[in-house]
Amino acid sequence: MFEESVECLAVAGRISKAKEIAEKFLKEKETPRMLFLYGSLVEDPSYYERSWKLSGEKYYYAMNALARFYIREKKPEKVIECFEKSLKINTF
Repeated sequence: MFEESVECLAVAGRISKAKEIAEKFLKEKETPRMLFLYGSLVEDPSYYERSWKLSGEKYYYAMNALARFYIREKKPEKVIECFEKSLKINTF
């Protein structure tokens, strides 16, 4: 429920409130999805990496987000690496 709240607040443009809720949640319990969401809110790729590791390398959204980060950083080798990892989990 908290994860959905954070996501809705972010979509509604209420980033500060979304961060506040995510930070409180993460103090209590880290989940792959909340780490991913918080990483998007604070634009910090280390949260995508933590999300990926915590999920046992199963939460492909984290790898997709990390790949998009590396696209902006112009690091094609890392982009390929991240998308390949993501595609091993979800080949849609």
